[in-house]
Amino acid sequence: MNSEHTDAPAYSCDRDEIGRRIRKIRLQNGLSQDKFAESVNISPNFLCELENGRKGMSFDTLCRIAKTWNTTTDYLLLGAPNASDSMEWLEKKLSSLSDEDIHTVIDYLTMLLKLRRLSPDTPQDTES
Repeated sequence: MNSEHTDAPAYSCDRDEIGRRIRKIRLQNGLSQDKFAESVNISPNFLCELENGRKGMSFDTLCRIAKTWNTTTDYLLLGAPNASDSMEWLEKKLSSLSDEDIHTVIDYLTMLLKLRRLSPDTPQDTES
């Protein structure tokens, strides 16, 4: 099996980038390092080390940050888009499509939703 995919996004997991993402979340929420650290049960000094890429974190800390601040571990570790980022991306892509292409996308999504409703392992969509 070839592990190289030309269409696969290039994600990297490095402490500097992880730290920048954590800092971005903290600043977007208008929090000091003390308040953010308290919210995820770590010391402000450790948060500083994380934000500056000098330390890594445990799986438990990673999960607490993701859950507390409504993000994903994929975003924190790899920079993979959050759902809101994905929606913005989707809106941009849809706005560039022709009317005919938009109808094709709608038809495809309608079919996908119908198929998911037929699958016994998929939770039923309550909004239709």
